[in-house]
Amino acid sequence: RVAFSPEIPRRVGEARTEWRLFADLAMRARPERSFAFRWPDNQALRAEIASVVPSYAGIERLARTGDAIQWGG
Repeated sequence: RVAFSPEIPRRVGEARTEWRLFADLAMRARPERSFAFRWPDNQALRAEIASVVPSYAGIERLARTGDAIQWGG
């Protein structure tokens, strides 16, 4: 089960979301491929996941607290 968790509007120091940590690492390791790791926000990342991983269909519709999706019963 995947449930929507809103982004915390106030950042603490240099805190980043989990996916930004991996994106930053990938950009440093392979700067020539940095274009592949740029999403403006969490919603854009969920849309990308849904488009490349068919079994995650529906994740792109998570937008509000309480939204959830469950696969396979």
